[in-house]
Amino acid sequence: MDPSPPQPAPGPPPPAGGTAAGAPSLPPALRDLPVQGGGPGRGATLAWGTACLALILLLAGQILYHERHRLLAIPALEPGVRALCRPLPCALPPPRDLEALRLTRRRIRALPQRPGILEVTAVVENTAPFPQPAPVIELTLRDLQGRPVAARRFFPADYRPEEAGGQPLAAGESISLGLSVQDPGAHAPAFEFRFLPNPHGGGRL
Repeated sequence: MDPSPPQPAPGPPPPAGGTAAGAPSLPPALRDLPVQGGGPGRGATLAWGTACLALILLLAGQILYHERHRLLAIPALEPGVRALCRPLPCALPPPRDLEALRLTRRRIRALPQRPGILEVTAVVENTAPFPQPAPVIELTLRDLQGRPVAARRFFPADYRPEEAGGQPLAAGESISLGLSVQDPGAHAPAFEFRFLPNPHGGGRL
């Protein structure tokens, strides 16, 4: 057999930036332009992030403003709510902690000059480090089995008539109580006190 005919030698490589055969080449001015990335720039990303953060803070502020009274009822959230509201135009009720109220020197006795009436005396002390509204005091008389026989609630105006303006209990302040209730008879020898939130006060229960 005859040997195969010789193959033609490969041509010179295309110049840098060239195109395939038959395709028009780019002008030198366009060929030297830098290639831009397809994604957003760093400045645009930072601007979007700042805008999103501002919207989140605005939404949180609106929730805090409209739900501040409900949030105050959660002891763990009360300090934060008060701290955030301090620089904002959102009025808050004064702080309150019923567990910081102490009741001592309780005594109950009949009044000979007022038949059928019992006088209950006690001392209430505010051990909280802040002033707080005077509470509603509920007095319950119980029988020997612990069942309630009679009950009455006393509002601050009932036991602090001289403080008609609603002055709060100062930190460390003690006040003496003198309450009068109907005598339910000898079958109710026990009594107990309970502090309730004043509807005209504020803060957590």
